[in-house]
Amino acid sequence: MNTDQTDPHGKRKLEPDLQKDDYLRSFNKSYEQVENTTRIFADYEKTIDDWAQSMTIVINNNMWSKEKFLNY
Repeated sequence: MNTDQTDPHGKRKLEPDLQKDDYLRSFNKSYEQVENTTRIFADYEKTIDDWAQSMTIVINNNMWSKEKFLNY
């Protein structure tokens, strides 16, 4: 039984491309780092949005005007 890997047309033997595999592994690690960093910044953005919303509530419920409060 022939166990050689061939392309779909049976014209040549397929050999693993180690350089391509290394690149894909490296790319995957880089992608994971970017994904983790993006998640961290998204969390910060949500925290800032929550803080800004709470400050808006404080300003709106305060007896001072918004301008006076912001310039304090």
